[in-house]
Amino acid sequence: PVLYMLTRVDHARDWGSGRDMARDGARPSLQLHYIFPKETLYEHQYTRPEANAIANYAFVTQAGAVIAGKRQPLDYLEELEHSYPGILASYWIPSDRQLWHPERYRDFLDVRRELLARAANDFLDGLRTGALPELDGARVAQAPMQPRDEETVMLHTCNAWMRQQGLSQGDMHFEVKDPISDEPFALDLAWPDGLRPGSGEKPTALLLNEEEEVIQAAQQLGYQTFTSVPAFYRYVERDILDLAEDSDNQQQDFLLI
Repeated sequence: PVLYMLTRVDHARDWGSGRDMARDGARPSLQLHYIFPKETLYEHQYTRPEANAIANYAFVTQAGAVIAGKRQPLDYLEELEHSYPGILASYWIPSDRQLWHPERYRDFLDVRRELLARAANDFLDGLRTGALPELDGARVAQAPMQPRDEETVMLHTCNAWMRQQGLSQGDMHFEVKDPISDEPFALDLAWPDGLRPGSGEKPTALLLNEEEEVIQAAQQLGYQTFTSVPAFYRYVERDILDLAEDSDNQQQDFLLI
């Protein structure tokens, strides 16, 4: 959430146009992008938690996601900086090109974590002192949430609820391969080892606003799927937690929070 907030208000620039998105009246919808493709990191023996590190995340527009795709950082970061000088700094991406090699991924994470922490602290200090320059706060506050933003909030809310129940959180945007085409696609929120790892339960996925083809592909991979957060909550309470009464009220209270 903090990274998303900084991307929105701290003058990150659109990878597709180079424009300052904090000043873009259209307030473009953003989606999650992995700076280092996860497949590349797995090939170099990095673990899943390392591949899913926050410092490997960037929130970009659809145009930016198309430009980056599954390309290596050495390819597309150089291209972005050449087209729009200074754009990588607006995303707190280290300028040292040696860190863009997969072999230096852990060093890349260390440096970007420091840059992100510094940006977050500066922003929060500005809130405390009331000295935030050049932020059009009224427009940011009044702008309606885009559908993708609402979905991200719901996924984070679901994970927070799972943690509150003492259960494991799901992996956001968990990548799997289509059993027929072998093409990769992402599950919005997934528990590949089941909701209680080691219990022998089926892998579980929460899929919001997805096409029927995606749902069917996940089911063919052995996932039990849920297409709404309330339905997922009811299943967890009934089949995992075995809660009896007032589950609907508890669920609604949490969603309101």
